[in-house]
Amino acid sequence: TVRNPVSLRKLLRLAPKEVAVESEASTVINAPLADDKSGPVPFKKLVVPRVLIPAANYAFLAIVDITLRAIQPVFYATPIALGGLGLNPQEIGWILSVYGVINGIVQLSLFRRANERFGSKRVYLAGIVIVLPVFALFPVINEIARVEGMIPMVWGLVMGQALLSIILNFSYGSVFIFITASAPNRASLGSVNGMAQLLVSIMRAVGPATANSLFSLSIDDEHHYMGGYFVYYALSAIVLVAFWVGTLLPDDPSFELEDNVKSLPSSSSSSSSESGPSSSSSSTFSLRR
Repeated sequence: TVRNPVSLRKLLRLAPKEVAVESEASTVINAPLADDKSGPVPFKKLVVPRVLIPAANYAFLAIVDITLRAIQPVFYATPIALGGLGLNPQEIGWILSVYGVINGIVQLSLFRRANERFGSKRVYLAGIVIVLPVFALFPVINEIARVEGMIPMVWGLVMGQALLSIILNFSYGSVFIFITASAPNRASLGSVNGMAQLLVSIMRAVGPATANSLFSLSIDDEHHYMGGYFVYYALSAIVLVAFWVGTLLPDDPSFELEDNVKSLPSSSSSSSSESGPSSSSSSTFSLRR
């Protein structure tokens, strides 16, 4: 969001006032997204592709993530003969704890670099598509455990799968950038985020129930669909849909604020031409790729 991002180490050393001055000096947006006096955009004007596409991507990201997190501990706890690993609660807790710690470190140290190098859209899509091999590893791990037992290779694959899923969390940072950029003005940021959170809440409500129901159906002795692995095929299909929705995002999360420009008085446009190129950035919410 800025021309010269402040490093985390420097940011932690700066006092609040210094941070504000640094941010004001380096930010691309030298003026509000729209006139400070303008209020929130009416809700019906927010129901447009520019706002809906990032919100829909956030919703699909949420259901992909929540279904993965829902079946992961269930898979760990289910007996090997039924398609899981038969781990005890303490072992499951250790796996999830190690994942959580490493995930926090990776997000803090690598997300900014990845976003600046590859762009928000590519990072988002990479996070979504990485879930396909993560789901594919569930049946692979179970088959090895069936044949060889809980050998070190199984534990290595379990941790490798958990660490691989860290890349999925990069998509959250990317989609937040798109959602913020899609707001017509600052006064509408709350409405835009509220709309996105509504869609996400729906997905998070149905996701765990759907995933665990599919898992139960897959391992059911009577049906045993696709060798007990039907759940992974079904959830992989959701991932593919989420990836397709992600391709609808713009290559760069920069949006021309057409409605705001039209609403501004003509005098502002004349003063903009006098002030030079730097003022033109006030009509565009530009974010670095």
